[in-house]
Parts: sequence; structure tokens; C-alpha cells
Amino acid sequence: MFADHGTGAAALAADSPPPDLDVRSVFGQRLDGWRDRLSDIEWVPDLGRDIGSFTWFRGLTTLGLLCGIAISALPGFGSIAGYEPAPLIGTQADHARSQMITPLAYGADTGMSMASTDAVRPLSESPERPSIALVATLGRGDSLRRVLQRAGVASAEARQVADMVAGTVSLGEIKPGTKIDLTLGRRTAKNQARPLDQLAFRARFDLNLEILREDDRLKLVRKPILVDDTPLRIKGVVGSSLYRSARAAGAPSEVVQKFLRVIGKQMSVSRDIRSTDEFDIILSYRRAETGEVEVGELIYAGIDRGGKPKAQMLKWNSGGRTNWFEASGVGQSRGELVRPTRGRTTSGYGMRRHPILRYKRMHSGLDFGGGYG
Repeated sequence: MFADHGTGAAALAADSPPPDLDVRSVFGQRLDGWRDRLSDIEWVPDLGRDIGSFTWFRGLTTLGLLCGIAISALPGFGSIAGYEPAPLIGTQADHARSQMITPLAYGADTGMSMASTDAVRPLSESPERPSIALVATLGRGDSLRRVLQRAGVASAEARQVADMVAGTVSLGEIKPGTKIDLTLGRRTAKNQARPLDQLAFRARFDLNLEILREDDRLKLVRKPILVDDTPLRIKGVVGSSLYRSARAAGAPSEVVQKFLRVIGKQMSVSRDIRSTDEFDIILSYRRAETGEVEVGELIYAGIDRGGKPKAQMLKWNSGGRTNWFEASGVGQSRGELVRPTRGRTTSGYGMRRHPILRYKRMHSGLDFGGGYG
């Protein structure tokens, strides 16, 4: 009997839960209950409905708390605290100023100015540069010899250089504005001109000249430049303006003006040329191997309509005179002497005597007598 009683007591003690487990289960039940209650509460109700009710005031309280939290997190608008260095005064300012570069007008010096000591010895004369590189420009109406003399070349050497250049190319062919690179060497005395060591310039569009000093003698070196003389052809549609269309196509303004004058002898530019017509311009064009270009004069002017030529004017030089002819070969003479008024010729070409000053001179015009009124 006692054995059965002991066994039952032991089974009862094993089936009962521990005290800690009971507390956790009770706390979890209460937490779930509070979570269910809080989830049922409407924290953000519509403040436009049920104004004045308990739910409305609860939503107003939530809004006030959220706005208060946001305002409390707003950063300040005060100045940012930082370190401000003290101003430099006295010797500190002098040392800082010596590290800057002064303006070019004041010499662009830098560093502190130091007084000379006994170690400084004055120079009897300043040393000269061993060579000087210059760039001279040939002006309009100027000569090569005078340009070299103004650059510091001795008169005898300038004359010798001009003679050497004249033996290769005519001095008149050198265009105004040509740049001349000079290198003057060391001179023996200060009262003497520096000797010419090197000279280089572009004598013509297709020729560079260089003069070098070798063994105390000047030597001329020719450097030809390859030039492509293929004429340039420009075509395009007339459009609203012949002048603007030709300029937009790349034709120079002087060539376009000459084109209009030549075409104007065959037809009226304003009345006979249509917007659908095509202009055809051929001009002389030179391109050097160094990249420079030289645009020449107009040599052909044409107007095409519907793929067929309407006007074709070709430049022709004969006997020193320039004439324009139809490319078809049919010549046409235009223009005549027009009298400014209906009347007799009162004076022709030849010697005339001034009626008041009483002197004679050649008269190069015609005078016509007109009526009154």
C-alpha cells in the first residue's frame, strides 16, 4: 500500500509546471492582450470627421506630439563656431608679405628685400647676352634693308642681305606684313652692331628663304614649298539671296561681289534669277603644303536653271587686259557712252585755258552744254 502511495505522489510532482514557466506564460498573455488593445486604437483618425469626439481629440494629440518632435529636432540657425586666426602684425605681417608676388607693374618681385653687405661688389659693366632673337615686320612702303637696320643689323650686312635676297626673288614681291625672324650674335664691342647669325622669312607663297652664318660668311638657303594650284569650285542653290547663299557656301565676299557684277552684265540679278537656280563659281585657289591657303580672283561665273546653263561667263586675259566672254564662244558687246543731258559738246579732250586764272592744262573729260530750267 505504501508503495502505491509513493508512486502516485511522485507522478503528481512531475506533472506540475515549474514556477518560472507559469510567470512567463501569464506575462505573455497580458502582453498579447495589451497589444490587441493598442492595435484596436485608431491613432491617426480623420480630423475632418467627428469633430469634438474622444477619437478626434486623440488624433489631435497624436498630431501635436509628432509636430513637437519634429520642431524639437530642428537645427539651429546660429553661426557655425570655428577658429578665427589672429591678425598678423609687426614682423609676422612682413614675413607673410614677402611670400607673395608683387604686380608686374612693380617688378613682380618676391621675397624680402635685404640690404647689401660687404660681400656685394658692384659690376664695372653688365654682361651682354650671347645672342638675341627678334621678329621684324616688313611694313607697307618699307624696304628690307631699312627693316634690318632698325632691328640692329649693321648697314653693310643689311645691304648684303638685301642683295642676296634680290638675287633670288624680287624685293617688290615680298608682301607687306611679312614676319622676319632674326638672330643676332655676340658683338666685339658695345659701340659695334651685333652680327647677323640667322635670318628666315617667307619670300613668296611658295618659297622660304634662310640666311645662315658659316665661317664668318653669310650663306643663302632656298627652301621651296610645294603648292597645289587647283582652282576651287563652289556650287549651290540661290535661295532667298544669291549673296548670302554664296557666302554660306564658302565664297569670299570680294569674289561674290565680282560674281554679281559679271552676271549682272548678262541678266538682271533681281528679276531674271530665280530662287531655284544654281550658282557656279570657280576661282583661283592655292594651298601650300604647310597648310596656308591663298584665295585668288574669280575666273568663271555661271547660273544654271533646271540642270542647263543659263549664263556662263569666262575670264580671258589678252594684251594685259581682262575681258569676260560667254563660254559658248559667242561674243556680245554691251554698254555705250551716255550723255548726261541733251546738248552740244562745249569742250573736248586736249589743252584748255582757264578763263579766270589764265593758265593752261590738259583737259581729260568732256563738257556738255545744257538748257535752262
